[in-house]
Parts: sequence; structure tokens; C-alpha cells
Amino acid sequence: MENNELETIWKSFDRKIDDMLIINKDLAINISRQKINKQISKLYLPKWTAVLIGLPYTLILIGITMIATIAKAYVVAIGFGVLSILMILVLSQYFYQLYLISQIRNNEEVLSTQKQLSQLRISSFNSLNLSVFQLPFG
Repeated sequence: MENNELETIWKSFDRKIDDMLIINKDLAINISRQKINKQISKLYLPKWTAVLIGLPYTLILIGITMIATIAKAYVVAIGFGVLSILMILVLSQYFYQLYLISQIRNNEEVLSTQKQLSQLRISSFNSLNLSVFQLPFG
């Protein structure tokens, strides 16, 4: 009788510990998701600001390239054309980053969120490289 009672008490403690483990995992995941959403939301405004500033700038560069081509100033057209192409690439990177930010905010799975975060880091690094690469042409 004593052995059976100990066994039932042991099993009830096992169930309670398993329930607590499940609750702790859920809490840890929810806290991590909240932290990620808070941090990723801070990136949203600077990316949109860069797009809002970069879009008219790119259109002006394209306009100058077209005017230089019409005026047969090919050296100027090539310089501004390269700048235009690089700015289009940078803007496309920013749009991709905004897409990734929205995907990260809406994602529920941890592994895919980590993959998207790494893609966001790579994209940010690439856009920075393109921005620095255009300096000699400016």
C-alpha cells in the first residue's frame, strides 16, 4: 500500500513538473517574441525614412541621367547613370528589409524568425556596401 501511494505521489509530481515546464517554455517564447517585436519595430521608421528620402533622390538622378544623355554629355550620363542604378539597388534592398521586418513581426516560429533576422542583417550589410560603393561616383 505504501509503495502504491508513493508511486501515485511521484507520478503526480511528474505531471506537475511537466506542466510547469510547458508553461515556462511558452512564457520564454512569448517574452522572446515580445523583445524581438519591440527591437524590430525600432528599425521600421528609419527604413521608411530612407525610402522616402531615397525615392525622390533616385528620380532626380534618373532625370539628370536622361537630360545628360539627350544633351550628349555621355561622361556625365554614365556617372549619374551608375549612381541611379546603385540607388535603385539600395532602394530595392530597403523595400526587401521592410518586407522582412513585417514578416518577422508576424511570424510565430522561432527558426524561421532567426532565418529572417539573418537575412535582414545580410541585406542591411549589402545596402551599406552599395551606399559606400556609390561614393566615388558622386
